[in-house]
This record gives sequence, C-alpha cells and structure tokens, in this order.
Amino acid sequence: MTPIQFETNGLTVLAVKWPEEYTAYAYNSTTIYFGSRESEIVRLPEGKWRIHTITSDITEEQAKGLVKFVGLPFGAYKDYTTTRNWHSSARRSLHSLLRSHGIDLNQKYVLLIKEI
Repeated sequence: MTPIQFETNGLTVLAVKWPEEYTAYAYNSTTIYFGSRESEIVRLPEGKWRIHTITSDITEEQAKGLVKFVGLPFGAYKDYTTTRNWHSSARRSLHSLLRSHGIDLNQKYVLLIKEI
C-alpha cells in the first residue's frame, strides 16, 4: 500500500489507507502498524510526521487547518474538484481535496502532517 502525499495550505499531508481487516493502529515517526506489529506495516517517507486525524472522524475544526478559506460573506471554502464552486463547510472542502488526489471517501485513511 503506497501512501498518497500532497501539499495544501502550506502543509505536506500524507494519506495512508487503513486496511479494512484491522481495527487498530500504532505509529512512530517512521512507520504505521495496522493490527499488531507483525501485521500490515507502512513505512513513512523521510521526515517527522504527526497524525492529524482519521478521515472517518474528521471534525470541522480539523478540516479548517487543511483547506483554503476563500471568502466572506458566505463562509466559503475552496472546491478542489472544480474552479467554479465552493463549499460552505471545511469538511466538504476537505472531501473535495481528498477526491482530487484520488482518495476514495468510502475507505478509511490516516491523515498525517509533516512537521517542519
């Protein structure tokens, strides 16, 4: 399983798909383990990473840190799948950002942010 890395709002984000057969994970600065340490192992790219959220659990506040706010008076957030639209919630904007990078919203992903 290959993580998907992308840039947004000046951050480097890494999306790691959570295998359906596992219910738990653990991680350190170089690796994510799904199941036990002998189960599914995903090596992280070089750098120091911290877990931001799980896609199925993301809150509006967590999403705001990852997407671009495009203006008032409507409280609009960028739509990353088209240039002619916007979203009223940061979560919906984040969903469009993830889709624009080929991430299936029906699957669960761990989202990590690279620390500077």
